[in-house]
Amino acid sequence: MAQASPPRADLRPLLLLVAVLFGLWAVWATLVLPRLGPAEGPEYFLRSVAIRSLLWVLPSAVYLRIRYGQVFYRPLRLGLPPTLRHWILSLGLIAAASVAVSLDVARKLAIPLGEVWLRLVDSFEWTILMAPLFEEMVFRGVILGELVLLLRVGSWRDLATLEGRARFWLANILASVVFTGLHWPWWIYSLGLTSAQFWMNTVGVFALSIVLGLLFVQGRSIWPCVILHGLNNALTALAA
Repeated sequence: MAQASPPRADLRPLLLLVAVLFGLWAVWATLVLPRLGPAEGPEYFLRSVAIRSLLWVLPSAVYLRIRYGQVFYRPLRLGLPPTLRHWILSLGLIAAASVAVSLDVARKLAIPLGEVWLRLVDSFEWTILMAPLFEEMVFRGVILGELVLLLRVGSWRDLATLEGRARFWLANILASVVFTGLHWPWWIYSLGLTSAQFWMNTVGVFALSIVLGLLFVQGRSIWPCVILHGLNNALTALAA
């Protein structure tokens, strides 16, 4: 099996990747997307998958291939949570965060909490997980994973120390800033920088990203993040 040599702790390639992601998405969100007609159903799904693959996944894959060679996929943590403890932590965090979001949806719609979940089951489609899959691979697997490395957490075992946890939270905050910032071009274009909805969206997405980063490190896997991200999107869509 091919072995990857440890990459040098150099922030510049990651900053270049972030700049490329932001630039490509800003052009799409402000110059291309507004000129396209509205899409629904399969057309919307295919457009979403194609655009995220081209503008986010492809640049990130090139970055990982250059940094890690033939084992470029390892930082993404595509395996399942490795132990029962990781499963319990992941499922507990998913449940707690989902209940918190559903309570907010119930408040906005003025309906019982149980009704929110009935509506979710009735409207849920598995395709809603595709966009979260791409976003989690890029923003947790690549951006957060690389920041953890560059901030010299060293290994996941280092998170048992106070210094290791501090470095992780710094990495998580920075990754969340990037994740939230990538949403800004479309929000600024469609909502305006001074609108209350813009800032509500910003706070909500940043908080979600912080939880997803914690879930990524607690579960040692990208899949719990994809599930929670998909549930969050499906639940918030009910109140849209």
